[in-house]
Amino acid sequence: MADGRSLLTGLFVGGLIGGTAVLLSAPSSGKELRGKIKANCNSIEDTIKRLKKDGMALKDQLVQTAKESAEVIK
Repeated sequence: MADGRSLLTGLFVGGLIGGTAVLLSAPSSGKELRGKIKANCNSIEDTIKRLKKDGMALKDQLVQTAKESAEVIK
């Protein structure tokens, strides 16, 4: 599970860095840039919520699989 968590963390951090680099390197006015940053923040929040939900579902699935495996072994 630690490997999956580190993968998700790496993807998230990479996405943040990439998104920030694109926003800051694109030619636009201050007002446009602020709008893009706000939209990007909203997108990041949605992504975090979805990752949290998916992570919880994965955890529940792993717990269920571990219980079933323990029963099979017995």
